[in-house]
Amino acid sequence: LPSIFDRIDELANSNKDIFILSFINAVCTPLHGFVNSAIFFWATRRIYIGKWKQLCGLAPQPVIQQIEDEDDDEEDGFQIKTADSINRMSTFSVTGGVDEHQEEWVPVNLPDGKSLDEIIEKHAVGAETIDLKDILLFILTWNMGAAPPPDLTPLLKPDGKSFHLYVIGTQESNYKPRKPHKNTTYDLMNSVLTCLGDDYLPIMTQTLWEIRLLIIAHKSVEPAIHNIRVGKEAVGLGQVLGNKGAIALKMWIMNTSFCFLTCHLEAREGNVRKRNKNALQIINNLNWSKQNRGSNNDVHFPNDFQLTNRYHHIFWFGDLNYRIDLPFEDVVECIKTKSYALLKKHDQLIVERHARRVLYGFQEPNIDFQPTYRYERGTREISKKWVQGKFQSPSYCDRILYRSVPNAPCENLRYDALHTITTSDHSPVFALFKVGLVPLFNSLPKDEKNFRITFSNLKCSQLSTKTKDHMFKNVLPEPYILIRTSFYKKPMLTTKPLPDTLNPEFDDRHIKQLPEFRLSLNYLRYHFAFIEVRDRKLYGQNDVLGEGVISLQEGVDMLGSKVKFECYLVHQGLKAGTATGNYVVEE
Repeated sequence: LPSIFDRIDELANSNKDIFILSFINAVCTPLHGFVNSAIFFWATRRIYIGKWKQLCGLAPQPVIQQIEDEDDDEEDGFQIKTADSINRMSTFSVTGGVDEHQEEWVPVNLPDGKSLDEIIEKHAVGAETIDLKDILLFILTWNMGAAPPPDLTPLLKPDGKSFHLYVIGTQESNYKPRKPHKNTTYDLMNSVLTCLGDDYLPIMTQTLWEIRLLIIAHKSVEPAIHNIRVGKEAVGLGQVLGNKGAIALKMWIMNTSFCFLTCHLEAREGNVRKRNKNALQIINNLNWSKQNRGSNNDVHFPNDFQLTNRYHHIFWFGDLNYRIDLPFEDVVECIKTKSYALLKKHDQLIVERHARRVLYGFQEPNIDFQPTYRYERGTREISKKWVQGKFQSPSYCDRILYRSVPNAPCENLRYDALHTITTSDHSPVFALFKVGLVPLFNSLPKDEKNFRITFSNLKCSQLSTKTKDHMFKNVLPEPYILIRTSFYKKPMLTTKPLPDTLNPEFDDRHIKQLPEFRLSLNYLRYHFAFIEVRDRKLYGQNDVLGEGVISLQEGVDMLGSKVKFECYLVHQGLKAGTATGNYVVEE
């Protein structure tokens, strides 16, 4: 309550025209949180009642086999095992669906009768990190329709090829596990590892109700993986339940950061705005676990930047549930004639992205395959499902998008669906990428020199306050700029705030420049400048209007010469304006 009164008092003193709306918002926000909490505890009451019975001695304690290791990290009901502790598989607690209890830890059955311990010990313990230039990445999204998977070889090895890293996201995947497996996650992981063979190691698995994320790496890449963290965000009933939501994993391979996010968004054709809102909530509220298998990085991204600007590469994939706004008969005819261009013209996700209402800055490879939903199981005959007074049109519900910072190479090699797997009403969708890696920084002191980066002629245009709070859309901000670098978290460049403008132009005399630094020129080219536009007017100095990333590679290549930059600002997944200016890297 004191924080509510403080906010009301601050808003009343700053702008009386919006005081009433602000008062309502300040009072209703905690009430909304209380209602959501009540919905959550009601929906999960069986779990919490069982926990209280165990604490009071009214129910037997579950027997969970633990693996002794003083460095274990336990999160959300499972253990994360690192290569240093031999075993990365874990005990799982799957909430919701068929698995509403903690399963006993059971080793995954692997090919040729080898145990997971033997394979990890053979390839991971004592292994040296290798210097990779790039990796081949396989990303899969599949709504499994609560059915066990068939042989996955045609899917995971397209054209007989294998990849360095496999990232698999599934939805509606709480099928009944097959013997001898005691839960669905182990059954699914076993299906994948049986297909890939002994040269692959599980890095991480995570579950949010019926959503799963699996990461599997080749033994040549596994030693280079570090700084693993897992995040979850539920956006289902009451915005708190996990029937819809997202799981994300962020990690580093050498000096390159990755974020893999799989999600299941709101269903039904007419719920476009709800799907956009789901994506926005995931970007803003994704809850990260504590760090596992950590080490210091040479390239630092700001922790307070939003999700989509915090990594070299972010991959967003899943059953996004966006539909095709065409009648059923027209979609069927386009599928028969392979008129995919017409289908894409009416695809909701493409329309929303072009209108900059969702996932701004992401790109999707060209779709040159038929819609992946909705089919009869066992065949690929189009299902005539009657929903809301009409047949449900086949659609591109299952999608893979990605976003990379400037000068971070990421090449899409293929984007396709496999319609020969018919166990679900969805067909699996996969994408293949070749991703360049930032090398390890092992420079000698003699290679390092003193440098200075100077910024000038800084301007912003078309700044927007809509992404912060709709009630302030008519209030002009007081913007200023902060610039940090990826080799120093602090100090930072700052400008003088300019009052009441969405198009500020900052005087060079009022820019506090970055100090001199010492670094190898060869490694400076892999670093970035992070630009952040803030507003001191509404809530104080921490009100963010937009964020962007500037590569320093061109400045290194043109050492001593001015480089012009144009940086698109993003906030909460939406475009928030443009920042332009010059910078020069000097010895």
